[in-house]
Amino acid sequence: MQIFYLYCGTNPNPIRQYLTLSGRVHAGSVLPVTYRSLLKKKNFPPGLYIFTDIELLDGERRRRLVELYERLADQPQRYRLFNHPGRTLTRFPLLRTLHEKGFNDFNVFRAADDLSSLSFPVFLRRTDDHRGPQTGLLTDRHALNKELERLAHNGEDLRKWLVTEFCNVIDRHGIYRKYSSFVFGTTIIPRHLFFSKEWIQKFDMNLPELDQGREELDFHHHNHFTEQLTAIFTRADVQFGRIDFGVLNGRVQTWEINTNPMIIAHSHVGNVPRRNIHELFFENFRRAVDRMIQEPPHHRPGPAYWPDRVAMTAGTLCERQRHTPVGELCSRIKWKWDRLTRKGGPCVDGRTA
Repeated sequence: MQIFYLYCGTNPNPIRQYLTLSGRVHAGSVLPVTYRSLLKKKNFPPGLYIFTDIELLDGERRRRLVELYERLADQPQRYRLFNHPGRTLTRFPLLRTLHEKGFNDFNVFRAADDLSSLSFPVFLRRTDDHRGPQTGLLTDRHALNKELERLAHNGEDLRKWLVTEFCNVIDRHGIYRKYSSFVFGTTIIPRHLFFSKEWIQKFDMNLPELDQGREELDFHHHNHFTEQLTAIFTRADVQFGRIDFGVLNGRVQTWEINTNPMIIAHSHVGNVPRRNIHELFFENFRRAVDRMIQEPPHHRPGPAYWPDRVAMTAGTLCERQRHTPVGELCSRIKWKWDRLTRKGGPCVDGRTA
């Protein structure tokens, strides 16, 4: 089965780095296609269409993609489809739904809405990025109001900000754990387990008092949370993506689901820390992709997708040469091209890719 990886042109790194690094074996079977290119096509070969960057879609583009998805869905013998662009839950509806359905112990609110039922402490973050909390913990209403006033004074649209109740997953030794797993169809694939003494966790910390490697390997080998994660992905209507979560009293607490996650980065290959963990994940992920490729129907994209194949080849070549003079030249050319074609904005209203 041919796999079409659909994404916003402003966010090419996840699939490009995968096909450049550990996924090079799939370069003939996985074809990245920007939404701009997809919506110009008249014919759609059979295969698996993975809709990513759901949280970046808006306006007219989302509407057109919903129409396309539903048109393809009427022919299940020809098409498999992951992530409905109209039904897959983005950050706010996801976290609110998971709280209402009893999955998450904490609630979330839009900053512009009624906040009278908040439980403190809370923190603020945007609805449409993956940079995590943008404030420390706000312990009372005075601190929250002061921060909201600051955002408003700086011209921020409070409708694009979330107030999230803090869910404390610290253990008795003062350690926070951040888990991450992928879903590919119905397969759950553990990605990482980070340890930290700070509640905001973007990277792993070296904690000599813990046998971190052994605990993370156990997470990968036993996939303890498969049943819970399957239920959460089903509720979110996500068939491809990565969930970041904590665990409280044995129950998964979802932080977010990213539908165009970084699969592999240059910092994950070579003689690097946790190399065995990265290689274990890459192997499990490749196997999941291989199984999907081997399923029918077997069909090639055809001439209409040649420009996408050329773009993928050029992008991966530049990626492989990124630290060389050739790579720097490619980056400069791409930067100028993006400026000329106005690809610098978000993936909204059909104006950008």
